[in-house]
Amino acid sequence: MARFLPIIRTFAPIIAGMTKFAYPKFVYYNILGGTIWVFLMLLLGYFLGLFVPQAKDYIEYLILGIVVITWIPVIVTYLKERRRVQK
Repeated sequence: MARFLPIIRTFAPIIAGMTKFAYPKFVYYNILGGTIWVFLMLLLGYFLGLFVPQAKDYIEYLILGIVVITWIPVIVTYLKERRRVQK
């Protein structure tokens, strides 16, 4: 999951080491996440260029949109957990 969240991706290896996460499992998930990330970004770029040729004129907004979309699950989980703790 960290592969898809830029700030969390930075700290995932550090936290995995601190918590003694099994190295083979970490490598497996790291390779799996990296592979999925590459294919998703390639497909997104290909289809975006195919169906929206003027997308290059709005690249900043597209990047911002991707960042916002990737943070939605984190925010939703945070809010659910906060509600659960308050009860």
